[in-house]
Amino acid sequence: MADTPIQEFDASAGPRERLIATAIDLVRRRGVFATSVADLLGHSGAARNSIYQHFPKGKSGLIATATGESGEQMTAFIGHLTTTRSVHEAVDALVKWWKRELEDSDYALGCPVAAAAMAAPDEPEVAATANVAFDAWRRLVADAALRGGLSTDDAKSFALFVVNAIEGAIIQCRSQRSVESLDVAAAQLKVLYGALRQH
Repeated sequence: MADTPIQEFDASAGPRERLIATAIDLVRRRGVFATSVADLLGHSGAARNSIYQHFPKGKSGLIATATGESGEQMTAFIGHLTTTRSVHEAVDALVKWWKRELEDSDYALGCPVAAAAMAAPDEPEVAATANVAFDAWRRLVADAALRGGLSTDDAKSFALFVVNAIEGAIIQCRSQRSVESLDVAAAQLKVLYGALRQH
């Protein structure tokens, strides 16, 4: 599994792929509304008509597609972690990856799916695409927790809390310019998982 599951920019790729990679990067840095069509074109090097040629709905369609692709990439990464490691190890690996992303980017890069979700209600298609990713992540964590011995109800609620805790911690880490929130989230998720297993 790649060290960087979220698609990176490839200058040799076609205009559609460059636009998607650019949208993912800019939304991670700025959010949906602060990312303009001019920014998308300028950073991707795509021609002005490229967005509407490849994405008939314009910026909204491009951002929705980019959200879907980044969500699928993260889903594959989380799926790899949760099927090859214990729940504790999977959470630790995911948190470690996010800490590296934040520190290496000087806290500039957040989660593209969370950024897309915050575009609701003005961008319902974008937000709906983000929810598809969140649902997939929860299912993967819930399945791993079930295999680890939790009941169905506990596994579902634990998985929801895992996604909420990590996504919320990422936002706080960027604001505070510190990975402390992720460290605390990981530690407390271990405590919660241990307590649920003793039920």
